[in-house]
Amino acid sequence: MIYMIICYTDNTRSINLRWRDAENERQEKIVTDFRPYFFIKQTDKRPETYKAKEFINGKNRSIPWPFLYEEGDWVNLEGRQLTKVIVGKPLTLHRQESYGSKHTKQM
Repeated sequence: MIYMIICYTDNTRSINLRWRDAENERQEKIVTDFRPYFFIKQTDKRPETYKAKEFINGKNRSIPWPFLYEEGDWVNLEGRQLTKVIVGKPLTLHRQESYGSKHTKQM
């Protein structure tokens, strides 16, 4: 059985994958070409920005980041149309206060 460690690194904005191959040699892959996202109902409100923490000049600051919206053929289990919401920082996906819990939990 092969186990993998998946770790997001905020300072390089990359996902680090580490595992051992069949010869027990350590393997590593760094993924930098990704855009973190979640889905909302197509009819939901669409704020322009959200706030994310950034460490700037030795201080933790709340910085506005833009939401990017992408239309596609996505539907939820009830067949309702969805919109992809792309964010700049994956660590903020679980706490999108701009959408509130009702929008991120129910599609």
